Amino acid sequence: MGSESSQVRKKYCVLDTSSLIKALRKNVLSEGCIYVLPTNVLNEIKDAETRYLLDANKHFFSILDPSKRNLERVLEVARDLGLSKILSETDISVVATALELIERGHDVIVYTEDYAIQNICAFMKIKFRSVLNRKIKVILRVLKKCKVCGELYPEDLSECPFCGSKEYVLERRRISRLNTN
Repeated sequence: MGSESSQVRKKYCVLDTSSLIKALRKNVLSEGCIYVLPTNVLNEIKDAETRYLLDANKHFFSILDPSKRNLERVLEVARDLGLSKILSETDISVVATALELIERGHDVIVYTEDYAIQNICAFMKIKFRSVLNRKIKVILRVLKKCKVCGELYPEDLSECPFCGSKEYVLERRRISRLNTN
């Protein structure tokens, strides 16, 4: 009974492709974290050097693909934030994999250099870090602003729902400020 409460809970670290490459090349992988990658991240590794480093460090990694339900949850939030056209399928799977682990009761951190992934993680209250220590300071929503009528509308629509124009500029709106501690 006492050993469970005194046991240190391991962190699960989900890495996107750029953070994986940086972590391998900077040799910053540690035993204190269980590294989890969705298959999509592995599929993006193309160069021989990174493949060699990945193979040499394979004992650090587990592969986990997210459920369709979690992929859809992340995609829905991405649409709400205006990021559905910005985030790739791999980006969505990284965040959904983190959700998968959180649902299983694990302490999870997403490692990413990508501000759009950081934005969606912050909005969904998923912890994130950057290998290079570059982090967003605010959560943003991306909208389209019609050049003709000036109305704002979701970024995933191809034309203004108010006047039908296809001419727009992207506008970023701050949702909230992050605690930088």
